[in-house]
Amino acid sequence: MIARTTRKQTGLSRYLRDGKRQDSIYSRSEKDNVKTFFGNLNIFEATEKFLYKEKDYSSNYLHITLSFSKEDEDKLNNLSNFEEEKMLKEMVKDYIFHHTSGYLEEEIIAYAELHSPKIKQEKNKERYKHIHIAIALYNPVSDTKLRTTFARTTYIDDTLQARTNMKFGLSQPRNTPRKESTKTETKRRTKREELIKKIEEKKLETEEELILFFTENSIKYKKIKTKNNTYYKVINNIGNDINLRGKGFEKIEKLLQNKKDFVSNRDKNIKDLDNILISYYATRKKNINKRRSEKTKEKLKKIEEEKNEKEDNNLDYISSYTTQQKLFFKHYQYLIDPFLKLYGYFISSFNKENEEVKLTNKKKNIEIVDRGDSITSNSSSENLEEKVKIMLEIAKGKGWKLHNLIVKGSLKFREEVNNQIALLLQKKRNIVETKEIIRPISEVQSILMNIQEKKLNNDKNIDLTDIKDKLRADVVLAYTVKKYKLNISNYTLTDENKINNLNNKQKPKNVIDFLQKEVNLSTKEAISLCKDLYQDEDNIKKIKLKKVVSRKKMS
Repeated sequence: MIARTTRKQTGLSRYLRDGKRQDSIYSRSEKDNVKTFFGNLNIFEATEKFLYKEKDYSSNYLHITLSFSKEDEDKLNNLSNFEEEKMLKEMVKDYIFHHTSGYLEEEIIAYAELHSPKIKQEKNKERYKHIHIAIALYNPVSDTKLRTTFARTTYIDDTLQARTNMKFGLSQPRNTPRKESTKTETKRRTKREELIKKIEEKKLETEEELILFFTENSIKYKKIKTKNNTYYKVINNIGNDINLRGKGFEKIEKLLQNKKDFVSNRDKNIKDLDNILISYYATRKKNINKRRSEKTKEKLKKIEEEKNEKEDNNLDYISSYTTQQKLFFKHYQYLIDPFLKLYGYFISSFNKENEEVKLTNKKKNIEIVDRGDSITSNSSSENLEEKVKIMLEIAKGKGWKLHNLIVKGSLKFREEVNNQIALLLQKKRNIVETKEIIRPISEVQSILMNIQEKKLNNDKNIDLTDIKDKLRADVVLAYTVKKYKLNISNYTLTDENKINNLNNKQKPKNVIDFLQKEVNLSTKEAISLCKDLYQDEDNIKKIKLKKVVSRKKMS
């Protein structure tokens, strides 16, 4: 896996939505299947527009791309959908934490999504799974610019990349390939790579040996001393001198510090990499806190106190993104779904002093408290489904948008809340009969799409047996090779009318599973395509049969 980080002012939200680029003829929905792993695209997009219009920052967001190699993708494809999603979500959270370390989550606006390519080749380049992470360079609590990881060195970012690949068993790249642009840049990059190779071969151990190396090879050089750094510069005749620091020159940097025990990140163990990152995060936390104003510190102190209070009381927690909604309801019987009769519950009267409303049912071990800007409950897993239903009904009564809720608490609680929100949205919008969600903009919408696909898979009105058994696998393979640019040499057909991928250890797949797993089509897309191909094949057979019959009549 290779991680690349760029900083820009605008354009990322639009690119993630429609996928349009000057060098591509495909839209996002045509070339990728999208899953949202973190945040909400609407919120990030609004922040991006606000910063571009209202702030004068040189860059408004970080764009981090996690790109997987062919070997990485084979490993991911051998995992179950649940295992793959869990692993990639953890990776995303590691990267967001890394680049925003030192800040509280209330100070961070971020978004991440996975792209699984349908179009496997574009511009003669293979396309593999990749993740886009967007981090707004804005702190909404202090209304100031967010300070991310060091801008002048890639060492810490490379440490995280090495640690991530080691942690998840992914391929460890030696050099990050870059896009070639002008001939001058290509020559300079070639010169730099040749220089790195020569220095590696020499196995230099002292600064004197480095100078001797320059002299023996007639290399013009200059020693640069700044307030914070000392490094050597190679004078480049084709323009743009080469600074012997950063990626590829780590050993030279260590020589100047009189350290002979340099070990590259690739050769360190995970414990050593962890220690480097932990030390870095601790330093960042101190530095960022020093820069905070007293007003911001006071705001954050209150946020921390509220968090600690909820943790001390062992509460699950739901809160709206909008803090100005502080209306309190008085009659839960009116707001709650009529199906929930609330037998056995005690509803406290409205208390103006502490602005709280309590719903308790001792027999079912449920206690729910409306705190104005949040709804909390005891963390018991007893009657969890009923407890969450009531909490969400209260949220609806308060006018909160369900897809914008912040959900905290135990894993079981968060999963139950997300699943129920998805089902409520499905029921509210009658999603089966209305326009489908082409690409999710939040994690809840991703769950909703999964529910739709499972429902479609289990729909008894759709008979997939005929399609799986009778639709010829070679017809599907030929179509996908042409449409989605698959490499036909990677696949073979079996006697059981299935398609086998020669590059992984998975079992041969029927036509529908092949389109879902290998081409990354959604269930609906796969079934629809197979139906069309099956119908076309059937019509061709009928036409041929008619011709045969007509010939017999003529004879």
